Amino acid sequence: MYGFERPQCSLKLGPRYAAWVEQSRDWRGRRRCRYRLADLPQDLLRPSPVEPNISDPAALEARLRALIGPEKKGAKSIVLVLPDLCVRATLLELDALPPRPSERDALIRWRLGQESAFPLAGTKVVAQPLSPKAVLAVAIREAVLGQYEAVCEAVGLYPVDINVASFFLWSAHIDAVSPAEPFAWLSLLDDGFTCAVHHEGRPVFLRTKNQSGTGREGVFQDLTRSLAFCADTCPQVSPRRLVMVGEEPDADLERRVTDELGLDVIRVSGGNLRLPGWAPHDGAVPVGALPAVAGLFARRSARRREGPSGASAQINLSSTRSYVGPLRAGLMLLSLLFMGLISWDLLQAKAIEPRIAEAERAVARVRDQDSRLRLQAQADGLDLSDAALQRLPQEVAFANQVITKRVFSWTRFLTDLEEAVPPRVAIQSIRLDFKDSAIALGGSALTLKDLTALIIGLEDHRAFAQAVLVQHRVKDNGLVEFGLTVRYTP
Repeated sequence: MYGFERPQCSLKLGPRYAAWVEQSRDWRGRRRCRYRLADLPQDLLRPSPVEPNISDPAALEARLRALIGPEKKGAKSIVLVLPDLCVRATLLELDALPPRPSERDALIRWRLGQESAFPLAGTKVVAQPLSPKAVLAVAIREAVLGQYEAVCEAVGLYPVDINVASFFLWSAHIDAVSPAEPFAWLSLLDDGFTCAVHHEGRPVFLRTKNQSGTGREGVFQDLTRSLAFCADTCPQVSPRRLVMVGEEPDADLERRVTDELGLDVIRVSGGNLRLPGWAPHDGAVPVGALPAVAGLFARRSARRREGPSGASAQINLSSTRSYVGPLRAGLMLLSLLFMGLISWDLLQAKAIEPRIAEAERAVARVRDQDSRLRLQAQADGLDLSDAALQRLPQEVAFANQVITKRVFSWTRFLTDLEEAVPPRVAIQSIRLDFKDSAIALGGSALTLKDLTALIIGLEDHRAFAQAVLVQHRVKDNGLVEFGLTVRYTP
């Protein structure tokens, strides 16, 4: 299912060309990338964070089908690399970041609306904390992002990771640049101008705009003003090197940067891009395809580097696939849990197999003994059928009653009763209940106090228990008629 595997393909879109990169491994396990470039008609794609970028989506879809190739069938998850001019990136300094994500996002959107003229209605904002008080906020209109995703999905590509070229390239290992050393970044890709200054592994200054109409002179002036503004706002940061990436080499611009600004220029190329597992002979990749290559490796590169990993570590503009990573991890954990439970059940079943076999043998022995007992009873003239066994409790109870009646001694009973009955109480009736082993007594007492003495005497006697007064009535002459029950055990 698309989206659940790590993307092995990357697509870079720009105003003049599209780059398609596919990752594979050679026989030694090293990662290799095959790339293809396709020119795009003028004005087919105009990068902008506000206005729709694609003037003819059907034409772009046709170009992408030709670029990818007819042999690529089925849905495919990809990394989508957009021009820098497609987003509005801003560095925000906050007093403190709220711990709750909803409050943090609300604060970032509010600050972004206060410090930028960018309209936030219908805008997607993705932010990444760079320090306890610094945040990189990236904004793009939903309509702009939706155009790119719709074109990709129309040709069977599903962007699970979307970012801009400079952010992906920042995480690539550039030769001779230490993450702890301040350095400046200049990107001239896609007719844009992106200037950033990095310090201690994170950007402290960022500016993105269209290239000035005066050509390289305008680029140099924009760079000079950007570095001067950075020096005013961050005087403690003084870069000595400029990492520059552009579609065409410009020796004059590099010379002026070195002579007039005092910066050592390092040009990004396929030869000095250092990525984990990158095969050395793949260094011939043109600059136009480097952002697409970096898009496949940037996340892995950022994880392996110590300290802050730059803006590309967490920025992902994909609007429909953000759940894939957590969902994939959850499904993997759930699968491992189910596998563990199944293994435990199998071990338990294997452990109780001997006990089950022993229980079955015991049941078989009991059934055999029962069969022999029934045969012996039939030989002796006894009925051990189920109906006979069901009648047996009733017959036993009847026999117990008969035995009780036969062994009951009226003489002993009356003697015990005489011992328990106090003076001033007369017993007038006695009724025996052999079934419940209870005796009902009826009589009269001179006073209620005498009746109470009778009940106490019965409870204290060794042969009587559970004396319960059922009813009593005081007559006109003062006598108290009563009826009670008591259990008798000779």
